[in-house]
Amino acid sequence: MTSTQSLSTPTQLPSPIFVLGAAHAGKSEYAQTVLLPDRPALVVGTAEITEPWMAERVAALKSRRPPHWESLDGAQDLAARLAEAAAQCEQVLVDSVSQWLAGLVVDGSRLGQSGEAVLAQELDAYVADLSRVIETLAGKTRLVLVSAELGSGPPPQRPAERLFRRAVGLANQSLAARCATVVEIRAGIPLLLKPRA
Repeated sequence: MTSTQSLSTPTQLPSPIFVLGAAHAGKSEYAQTVLLPDRPALVVGTAEITEPWMAERVAALKSRRPPHWESLDGAQDLAARLAEAAAQCEQVLVDSVSQWLAGLVVDGSRLGQSGEAVLAQELDAYVADLSRVIETLAGKTRLVLVSAELGSGPPPQRPAERLFRRAVGLANQSLAARCATVVEIRAGIPLLLKPRA
């Protein structure tokens, strides 16, 4: 199967599948096409919906899904939630890892008390737990994970932004290493990064 054939039939991509891309590049929309639409699926949402724009975005994504797919929203302990979802359903979509890490950084308003280095270690431990769960699910569950690619350039000045960018970059590397397929979305166009043709 060539890379072009793989991307034209996303439901045949080997799992676990990692979908990366910039904001509003189409990664969440593409990730939904990787699951079999006629089979049950659980979508694990990680966003804490506190703003109207976020509620609208989540509602728009849900409207694109088959009506029999179910959602589990607001997962802070993502490793545990993913293991729970996989025990209930043979297809699981996590949307998104970067949003989950954003929530952990925001919740780390303890940043001022514990310091950046301590919170960075805590985030690394969360990602390590998630990576272990993904390894255990390989070959058992059709699993798709979505994450954002963050900007390059010099480190941000604010500690929380710097911590978030570091956490997402390292998490993306860890998850990409453990997934059979990695797809990058650019301007709505999927590009196969792994496996290479």
